Order: sequence, then structure tokens, then C-alpha cells
Amino acid sequence: MDLNKYIQYYIENNHFMREIGIRPVILETGHAEVELDIQENSLNINGTLHGGVMFTMADVAAGCAARSHGISVTTLSSNINFIKTAQSGKVRAIANEVHQGRTTGVYRVEVFDVKDALLAVSTFTFFFTGKPIETML
Repeated sequence: MDLNKYIQYYIENNHFMREIGIRPVILETGHAEVELDIQENSLNINGTLHGGVMFTMADVAAGCAARSHGISVTTLSSNINFIKTAQSGKVRAIANEVHQGRTTGVYRVEVFDVKDALLAVSTFTFFFTGKPIETML
């Protein structure tokens, strides 16, 4: 699968991701990174980065890493541990494959602020549907 072509497809077709400002920046087999510039609509009532935004970033990064094998996936389970938050600047979610089997994959995601401080750690388990992504491009 052409990973650059997939990134473009993902950007054009993941409307929720685009709406909140998440951008895929790196996609390699079993690895993905996404970024977001914190904006006013990214903040919670306390003026800090909303936990839902961090979770969505982690979900997008993990999903991209899982789909890098060329097969469509769906989330089976996920969890996140929030460590600290940010108020401004750029944040990045980095997903790495822990396990890729025939039908499931496990991905660890870390979210960092612009100073490389760890904001959150999460784990996602995906089911590989068997549907090739190439048919969607």
C-alpha cells in the first residue's frame, strides 16, 4: 500500500479529525504520528487541552499505525492515562505497534507537548476486518 496516498485519503475523508485540527505527519508500517496546534476550541473549561482531544489524537495515531498494514480496522478496546496537560503550542501523539497478529493488533500511544513533556499514555486494541484499504482509495 502507498502510505503517502493513504495519508492523503485519510486527511480528505476523516472529517472529525480535520474539524478538530489533527494532522497525520508520519506514517510507517506499525508507526504513526499526528499533530495538533492547540486552539481555543481545543481547551476545556479550565483553559487546558481537553482530555477528549488528547484521546482522539491517540485514537487517530493508533488507527493509522494499525491501518499501515493495508487492512481496515475497528477498535476493540482502548484506555488512556492522563499525566499532565498543556495550554498552548503543538501537541503530538506517537503510536507504535506492540503486537500485530492475524486478526488483532495492539498499539501504544504517547502524547507529548512542544517541550516533549509526556501528557498521556494509552493502549488500543484493533480488530483487522480483512477488508483491504486499497479498495477504498
